[in-house]
Amino acid sequence: MDPVKTKANYSRVCQLLVDKGGDALRGALHAKHPPSTLAAVLNANKTTLKKIRYSVIKPSQWDLLFPVSGTPDSNNFDITLLAILLRNICGFPSPVAGWNAMPPASDTSISAHIARIKIFRNEIYGHIPAAQYDDTTFETLWQEISKPLIKLGIPQQDIDELKEAPLSPEEESYIEKLKKWKELEDDFLSKLNDIEKVVLNVGNQVLELRRIVENLVPSQVDQLAKFDFTGKIDRLCQKFPNGTKEWFFDELSSWLDDKESRVMILTAGPGAGKSVLSAKICVQYKKRGKLAGYHFCDFRNSDSRNPHRILQSLASQMCDNIVGFRDKLIEVLRRQHSQESLSDAFRVLINDPLHALCRREPMLIVVDALDESKTDTRSEFLELILENFPELPEWIKIFISSTPELQVQNKLHGS
Repeated sequence: MDPVKTKANYSRVCQLLVDKGGDALRGALHAKHPPSTLAAVLNANKTTLKKIRYSVIKPSQWDLLFPVSGTPDSNNFDITLLAILLRNICGFPSPVAGWNAMPPASDTSISAHIARIKIFRNEIYGHIPAAQYDDTTFETLWQEISKPLIKLGIPQQDIDELKEAPLSPEEESYIEKLKKWKELEDDFLSKLNDIEKVVLNVGNQVLELRRIVENLVPSQVDQLAKFDFTGKIDRLCQKFPNGTKEWFFDELSSWLDDKESRVMILTAGPGAGKSVLSAKICVQYKKRGKLAGYHFCDFRNSDSRNPHRILQSLASQMCDNIVGFRDKLIEVLRRQHSQESLSDAFRVLINDPLHALCRREPMLIVVDALDESKTDTRSEFLELILENFPELPEWIKIFISSTPELQVQNKLHGS
């Protein structure tokens, strides 16, 4: 076949992709960002585009995007600049087969048509060394390339006229333009890949550094006192006769759903099994996800009857038992409120974080052997319950066991 004709065929295909492909990409840009809003969109994305200024976007192209006077005119954007904008500010979703594979015929999205043009461009770019197409190959390619161009708004008549129009003396320029388009995009993708690797590496290093710091410097929450009553509860539950006290647990369940009563008090003499019952309550309501916190007072352990320590331990348990409590507690602690007084500590550690949560199903706080929290003739923790616990959200219920000598019931009803 005549080499002049085969080279002309190749040049025509290049012209189709560069001229009409450019118009098609411009139409895709306008579909996402109409000319009337383009200036505002470019300004909103200026920081993003600055990252590839000089390395990808040339000075002359940058001046077109952000002219010294007037507004940007997309009709002046060449095909390489259009390709850059489509990738960086349009946010088109990936075609079904991705950006680097020919989409199936069933994918008729704008992204798929853009991908088809790109795939054809890559194929034609691969033939630049020979720069020749016979008539059969030319006709086939012309028809296939025309399909996505038409779908992106290029009139069939314009494509037909281009096919029949005489080639200009500048036919070589279309080959060079197509080559520049392909190589610029490859360069951009390479730089983007390098940037993503650097960002990922920095992100991983930041996460690792954060883990190291967290391990070296415990958070304020992790520094709170926290009593471990697991062994004590296990020992006490072994003393509980299975199948008994069912009437009590039925009453406890009804009380938990009662919106009127907030406190249940169990009083009995020493050795009556109050602690065994408290331990059983903790186990049952822990399994149901309704145990907010618990504390077993012990007159032999000064820490276990220290009201500040008790509040810290309850707060630590709530971090484990109440969804979202830990985050709210961290927020409150960051504000560095005073915790010197017992009422301040109650507000910071318990009350404010609980009130920051949404209303939910009732949850239970168990306080066993409250009578053993007293020092000398008074119980600071009982006084705290009397004065401050009514401020807690309505979905927090409190079960207390004590000997009659502390007169918990009288004081609560009299408060």
